Amino acid sequence: APTEMMRIKSSGNIGIGITTPDSLLHLKKSSGAKVTIESDDSNDAWINFSGASNEMSVGFDKTINSLIVSNSDRA
Repeated sequence: APTEMMRIKSSGNIGIGITTPDSLLHLKKSSGAKVTIESDDSNDAWINFSGASNEMSVGFDKTINSLIVSNSDRA
């Protein structure tokens, strides 16, 4: 029988590796977890954390080959 790997709850919460996600995106792996965000070699990759009036970003800036934490939209 197939094993369930992803669930979308009626609340809109998405679980990958878990059947009871308690947040918008809940990832679980029992042997260590890794999330990959990949872009083409000529582009940067960023995660943005946004509020109503402010934003923070964490990302890889390809031009300077560095991990950046920024208080503005860099993506």
